[in-house]
Amino acid sequence: MGIFRKLFKADSRLSDIGKKIEESYRKESHKNLAVSKNSIIIVIDSFFDLSQERDNKESDSYYLGNLISTGRIEGTKEEVFGTLKDAVERTKDLIMKSDEIYASQCSFYSRNLKVILEKENFEKDPRQVLGDRVKRLEEIASGKIT
Repeated sequence: MGIFRKLFKADSRLSDIGKKIEESYRKESHKNLAVSKNSIIIVIDSFFDLSQERDNKESDSYYLGNLISTGRIEGTKEEVFGTLKDAVERTKDLIMKSDEIYASQCSFYSRNLKVILEKENFEKDPRQVLGDRVKRLEEIASGKIT
């Protein structure tokens, strides 16, 4: 086994999809727009699956800050935010239990996908990790968030 391992970056098209998804949810005209729960869940699941393939899994603080925390305001990072997996599950649970979810709320969740695609290195090709979801992510990036 060599000391070097191959790492992957998201290609420019995939990074652009992440950027456009976040912009779709952040758009001022969409701020109070009720959006598709299934669409934002796909975005969150895509982010989480990519996060599991990062070469640096130690730095979750930024991503945790954009998800639903434990509700605690004091304690260790783990006590306040929990694990990334737990925060993703809490966020998805809140979305599914809410009567409606709005674009302004989703802009934070979608930002994680944008940042991970722009900044991180992966142990697997991000397109391989996302698989068939890329087509659906392209639709969301085109503004189909309702």
